[in-house]
Amino acid sequence: MLSKSQKLLLAQLVRDNKSVVLAPFSSTVTKKAKQEAWESILRQLNGVGANVDNIKTLRDVIWANIRRGTIKKVSDSKKTGAGGSELTELDDTVLDILGRESANLEPVKVEDTPIVFESEEVVCTTPETEDAKAKHETKPSAKPKEAKEDKTSVFQKPTIKSKKRLKKATVSSTAELEEDILRIRKRKLLLECSKLSLEIKIMKKDF
Repeated sequence: MLSKSQKLLLAQLVRDNKSVVLAPFSSTVTKKAKQEAWESILRQLNGVGANVDNIKTLRDVIWANIRRGTIKKVSDSKKTGAGGSELTELDDTVLDILGRESANLEPVKVEDTPIVFESEEVVCTTPETEDAKAKHETKPSAKPKEAKEDKTSVFQKPTIKSKKRLKKATVSSTAELEEDILRIRKRKLLLECSKLSLEIKIMKKDF
């Protein structure tokens, strides 16, 4: 873990090499140039007693934590009623690097935003547009009414044709049921006849 003076030195070195280590890649700012700049910072930092293993740890962990700490401190100080902390020399150096008007330093206030997100669209609303929207929503629309009337027409009383079709289906079902009953009775009668024949044979044997 770096001391306060070592963290300040790191921030100052990043500021001095900002045009390379924090710049986007280009024809002049290459991966090799960034690597060499971070290695130079690492050597100077370890030269004053820091014990950082590699530039990945220096860049992605140590420097990233310093930057996040300053951003959080400034953001908290801008929130209503948060009561910000006094900025240190390290914070001032980080702000010199990031830019004091950077969007990264602005706190997010969801309750104050006038932007309403709906599906994929972004709609900016004002009191006037809100009133117009409310009037439009409360005003009855003719199209839904027509749709409602069309919907109710589906549930009208059955027509004469549909009644005949229903009656025909009922008669057909009744006829099939009666045929089943007759078949069962006929089968029962045959079984009784067979039983009677067996009983007669048994009686003849006994005599």
